[in-house]
Amino acid sequence: MSLDDPVILTCSISGAVANREQCPAIPYTPEEYAAEARRIVDEGGSMIHIHARTPDGTPSYEVEDFRAITEAILAEVGAVVINSSTGALGVPVEK
Repeated sequence: MSLDDPVILTCSISGAVANREQCPAIPYTPEEYAAEARRIVDEGGSMIHIHARTPDGTPSYEVEDFRAITEAILAEVGAVVINSSTGALGVPVEK
C-alpha cells in the first residue's frame, strides 16, 4: 500500500444514542442528513454511516425513516455508499 492508493473515507452522520444536547450538529430530518452528506462528499468522503431518526430526534428502526433519509442523501449527492446501522439499544424484540 502506498500514499497514492485510493482509500474509502467514511463518516458517521449520527450516533445511535447521541442527541442535540450532546452535539448540536446531529441531524434529525432527512433534509439535515442530506446537508451533512453534502459536506462529507465535498470534503472527499465516499461512504456515509447513518442511524435513522424521526424528525423530532427519536432514534428510529423503521424502514420508512431509513428510506426517507437515504433518498434525501442520494438526491443531494448522487452515488455514495450508505451504511445503514440499527444497533439494538432499547429496541423491542418485535422489531
